Amino acid sequence: MIVPHLAEHRVFVDTQNMKSNISIDKISQKLNNLIHNYDSTNPI
Repeated sequence: MIVPHLAEHRVFVDTQNMKSNISIDKISQKLNNLIHNYDSTNPI
């Protein structure tokens, strides 16, 4: 009974990590877009 419980827990943790990674990817994308827009309107 212990092994299936650990397997379920591992899947749950992986799903949480996937959600976190997706959020980080979206934030990174938005930051990159902002930086790109800023660079194009304000060249150094």
